Amino acid sequence: MASTYSLMGRPPVVAVHNGRARLLVRREVEQDLMRRDVGL
Repeated sequence: MASTYSLMGRPPVVAVHNGRARLLVRREVEQDLMRRDVGL
């Protein structure tokens, strides 16, 4: 389980099959983290 308490984005998730890579989940960027911030 990933946490963003230190404002570190989650890494991408890539599947590899028969030598071909497929992006399953893109990496989080700073804008993704700020969008979820409640701003208390």
